[in-house]
Amino acid sequence: MSSVVVGFEKTGYHGCDGFVADKVLLWGESLHMSTNDYDWLGHGIYFWENNPIRAWDWAQRHPNPAVLGARIKLGRCLDLLQPKCVDTLRRHYEIFLAEMTLLRAPLPKNTSGGRHLDCAVIEHLHRYRLHYGKPPFDSLRCAFEDGEPIFPGSLLRTLTHVQLCVRNHDCILSYFLVDRP
Repeated sequence: MSSVVVGFEKTGYHGCDGFVADKVLLWGESLHMSTNDYDWLGHGIYFWENNPIRAWDWAQRHPNPAVLGARIKLGRCLDLLQPKCVDTLRRHYEIFLAEMTLLRAPLPKNTSGGRHLDCAVIEHLHRYRLHYGKPPFDSLRCAFEDGEPIFPGSLLRTLTHVQLCVRNHDCILSYFLVDRP
């Protein structure tokens, strides 16, 4: 059974500075991949799936906020909303753990400041696939529980969303500018 979901198209929203949006829309430049060691889905370009409001919230961190919408074909996607993909990542963690143990290297830790362990395991999975002649994933998709409980005692959160992480620029079919809400 394959651990890859192939081909679905999604709409994603990326909060950024207006200068970045202009470079993409007017000059045809690509968005830059985030390569922080704490990026929770590994390295890539992050989008809120079907959620321009969250992208606008994020964009407010910039002096000249803007939101780019994008049509995204997920390609080879590690969709962590699918059980077979969750199993793939779970099994790969065991490989990663064994390698770290063999190397006597400290295991990265997830903290409130970043998802260092999640990022390390996902990046290791991409390198592992390449090493064994399998293509890396074009994208990743996962739900992220965020925010406060919706009401006292609830496990539902006010800011829960689906995040897309695009690693292959060819998966971004087109961009468009999103008006302020």
